[in-house]
Amino acid sequence: FCFFFFFQAEDGIRDVERSRGLGDVYKRQLQESMNAYEQEYTSVKAAHEKNEVLRKQALDQDLAEANKLHIEKQNLSVQKEMLVQELEELQVSLLDYCSCL
Repeated sequence: FCFFFFFQAEDGIRDVERSRGLGDVYKRQLQESMNAYEQEYTSVKAAHEKNEVLRKQALDQDLAEANKLHIEKQNLSVQKEMLVQELEELQVSLLDYCSCL
């Protein structure tokens, strides 16, 4: 009698690529973490820049509206002064007319 024994290797033992140790795993995890951090930073930075642009636009609009209101106020003040002066002239004219009667 002749017996032949064949041993089957467990999965992974005969793989072509050998394990490179835990150091490589940690390096890969660190690189993945850095990449994720960089993506998050880029995303947050872009959102911040967009918010700054929107804030500046809102401030510019508010400033333009404030300037417009200031000019309107000045115009109304001039009109008020003209009306007051006209009223004073009418009062003088009315007094002159009444004194003639």
